[in-house]
Amino acid sequence: MSLPVPPPESPTLPSAEPLADRRDALQALFPEAFSEGALDCDRLRAILGETTPASEERYGLHWAGRSTAMRAGQQPCTGTLTPDLDGSLRAERTENVFVEGDNLEVLKLLQKAYSGTMKMIYIDPPYNTGREFIYPDNFRDGMGEYLRFSGQIDAAGARTSTSTDRTGRVHSRWLSFMYPRLFLARNLLREDGLIAVSIDDHEVHNLRLLLDEIFGPENFVANLVWQKAYVANMTAKFISATHDHILVYARDADQAVVGRDPRTEAQHAQFTNPDQDPRGPWKPENLSAGKFYAAGQFAITTPTGRVTTPPPGRYWRCNKARYQEWLTDGRIWFGADGSGRPMLKKFLSEVRPGLTPDTWWKHEQVGTNKQATTELKRLFGGRKVFDTPKPVRLVERLVSLLAPNGGPVLDFFAGSGVTGHAVLRCNAADGHHRPYLLVQLPQPTDQPDLPTIAHITRARLRAAAHELEATHPALDVGWRAFRLTQSHFHPWTAPPGAPQALATKLQHHRTVLREGAAAGDVLAELLLKAGHRLTTTVETLELEGQTVHAVDGGRLMICLANPLSTPLLRAMMQQSPESVWCLDQAFAGDDALLRNTMLEMKSHGIAHFRTV
Repeated sequence: MSLPVPPPESPTLPSAEPLADRRDALQALFPEAFSEGALDCDRLRAILGETTPASEERYGLHWAGRSTAMRAGQQPCTGTLTPDLDGSLRAERTENVFVEGDNLEVLKLLQKAYSGTMKMIYIDPPYNTGREFIYPDNFRDGMGEYLRFSGQIDAAGARTSTSTDRTGRVHSRWLSFMYPRLFLARNLLREDGLIAVSIDDHEVHNLRLLLDEIFGPENFVANLVWQKAYVANMTAKFISATHDHILVYARDADQAVVGRDPRTEAQHAQFTNPDQDPRGPWKPENLSAGKFYAAGQFAITTPTGRVTTPPPGRYWRCNKARYQEWLTDGRIWFGADGSGRPMLKKFLSEVRPGLTPDTWWKHEQVGTNKQATTELKRLFGGRKVFDTPKPVRLVERLVSLLAPNGGPVLDFFAGSGVTGHAVLRCNAADGHHRPYLLVQLPQPTDQPDLPTIAHITRARLRAAAHELEATHPALDVGWRAFRLTQSHFHPWTAPPGAPQALATKLQHHRTVLREGAAAGDVLAELLLKAGHRLTTTVETLELEGQTVHAVDGGRLMICLANPLSTPLLRAMMQQSPESVWCLDQAFAGDDALLRNTMLEMKSHGIAHFRTV
């Protein structure tokens, strides 16, 4: 009598639930705080020594719809990302990615494959200035609402929610829109990663509180103030706004690294070497300081014999012993004639490269809104194709500071594609490797040749690629394009009615492919759901006349052939993979073949055999 064989593993098709890992980690740390699988918050407070009553009011950000928005980020996505070869550029040899779709659903799909991978995130979200929210948020059926918005399932059109009223609902709706996206984005940052969010005065106060809540106030880095215009708007009712904000937060401020601004030629010119010091160029710094220092009150005799003391109200910035060390080491300068006031020599070779950036970003450094429009029109032959672009120099500076040594860059409000353009320019300038991942909703436009904003994004990336590869032929300027679509597998839906109906469906259910699903699309969905990135290299093998896909150097083998044969299965085993995936329907209900395959896989040392 043969022993029963457990069923093969089956990968979960919906996207990861972002809070599952946190919940499991909390339960592992404090198992006594859980009862029947549910967290007892009062018990957890007691374990942590928290004595504040749970009902006591606390400081924080609250708005109508907050709890619904929090749940929105926790709902899995039932869709997938389908390769778009026509929308790609040199897809076979690039690490850049462009995704067309609702960024909330896309962020959910990226959680498993891209968790903890992004060095930098930059977004320029809607500013809530009275225009429409065109994102089709429906927290109960996000994927279904997007499919209706993009016309993939019917012609009902997009559901838009206008923000023309002046009540608290305006801010509440914007906060509910932003919260789940920022929550999911944080998961994608590396421990040393940073996020920068552009915003104006309408919501900067709310955004600061929202980012404090999601990232922690201790991880606030800066509020950059960008001079977006240098001429006042004479039609402004009160005062013309000539600046916007960019809030910067770290995933972990203790690990984050921010780059430095390069010195200008004028700043370099301040370092000279009039005394031919072998340590190289230096510049004189005042030896006195304004802060009282008792040990800094002593007389200094110059080489010419003149005795000098600190100016009134000031003190030498060192004690007498330290001064003597500097004098002996040739670090004190008394002027060319040796009778001047003592100065400390600061050597260029001993200072940190570059300059510490400040929070006031002038238009001369990073450009203005008007210049951004001009540079975008240049790429499109003089046409105005986008209303609110950012100057590429602004985003370039952000990229160079927040990802100074390279690393992946994410922008899930890609808009005109300026982030991708800026990343390419930074890579060309410093030689670092920064692949980008851009996400853009296919928002309709009134331009027949550029029918959606996503078309504008790709057109800008293509123009930037053409411009840069002329001078940097080895630069990775391509991208792999994907579209947010429904899954290529029929979803599981529990039947209504009596338990017998559910039992019958469970007995006969097989996760089957949708009619017409292309093998490459199915493969991309399986790889993403399994935690492989969108640019994962896949080799194609021909075994027993069928196509088999080898991933990670052959450690994972995926066969989408239907039906399967014993020779084909054994040919895959001979490749010695660690995991093998096949279609469940390819066994055509042949339980004996499935059982024998599982036993043979195990005997060949294959740890994971899965059917989908």
